[in-house]
Amino acid sequence: MSEARLTLKQQRFVDLYLLLSNATQAAIEAGYSARTARSIGQENLTKPAIAAAVESARSEQAERTQIDADWVVQKLGANVDMAMQAVPVYRDGKRTGEYVYEGAVANRALELLGKHFRMFPSERSLLGDLPNTGGPVEITVRYGTAAPERTLPSNDFAVEED
Repeated sequence: MSEARLTLKQQRFVDLYLLLSNATQAAIEAGYSARTARSIGQENLTKPAIAAAVESARSEQAERTQIDADWVVQKLGANVDMAMQAVPVYRDGKRTGEYVYEGAVANRALELLGKHFRMFPSERSLLGDLPNTGGPVEITVRYGTAAPERTLPSNDFAVEED
C-alpha cells in the first residue's frame, strides 16, 4: 500500500505540530484560519495520512536522538531518586557527601510520571461531557455520607460556614 501524499499545508502542520505539540497553534502557524484552527487541528490529527506522518516523524526522531518514552521515564525516576536523597550527589564524577532534598523537583517528576501512566483523571473525565449551556456549571460537593449536600456555582470556590 502506498503512502498518501500530504499537501504543503498539511506537511507544514505536521512539522509545526511536532515542534509545538499543540494542534491548534500548529494549524494557525501552518496557515489555517485562526477561527477554525482548533477544529481543523484536531481533524488533521485524525486523518490517516497526517497521523501516519506524525508517527513516522516521531519514530525517526526517537531513533535519531535515542530518546523515547522509556528513556524519559527512566530519567524522571532517577530524578525522583536524586531529589529524594535515594542516590548520593556527584560532582565531576566524585561523591560530594551532600544529600540535598529537592521536594519540588521530586513532585514535578512524579507528576509527569503519573500523567504519562494516566494515573490522574483529567478534569474533563471528572466532569464528563458538559453541554454548552452558556451559564455557570454547578458542582455538587458531598462531605462523607452523613454530611448535608452543598451545591456551589462554578465561580464560587468558598464554602460558607453555617
